[in-house]
Amino acid sequence: DTAAASASVRELVSASSPTVIVGPLLSDVSVSAAETARELRVPLLSFSKSETFSVGGGITRLGATTTSQMEALVTAAHKDYGITQFAIAYPESANGNEVLHSFKKQLAIYGLTPVLEAPYVASDEASILEIAQRLDGAGAQALLIPDSIEMSVRVLSNISALTRKKMRP
Repeated sequence: DTAAASASVRELVSASSPTVIVGPLLSDVSVSAAETARELRVPLLSFSKSETFSVGGGITRLGATTTSQMEALVTAAHKDYGITQFAIAYPESANGNEVLHSFKKQLAIYGLTPVLEAPYVASDEASILEIAQRLDGAGAQALLIPDSIEMSVRVLSNISALTRKKMRP
């Protein structure tokens, strides 16, 4: 909890006068811990991936943001491999929507749009099968599935061999 994170930073600084604090990981507690560290003038290195995490004043984010991940992915796929036909199958969740919007924003930099945007519900096998059917006619060269490896396997195992062959390895 955020109050506990702030109290922990105060206690740590009071007890041991650290040169730097490393962590925390979760966004909510990172914000609270960073505010307290900034107030106490102790550098803090956070692993938060939140876009809204405020850096500066001795506070540094080491975690990759969704934007930085999508920028690296799209740049490499487009510039290094010449991919122009992207598809995304994403979970219907806050994280899935965050990745979708960031992905589309990065594609737009190159004048591209996804050839397929397909949301799914992990517990709904029909939505996963629908993605495979829609992907068969989309002409995608690459498919982004911002989810677990297990979910990616579930989606990919339903895609036809012909469609998989058309995609970059």
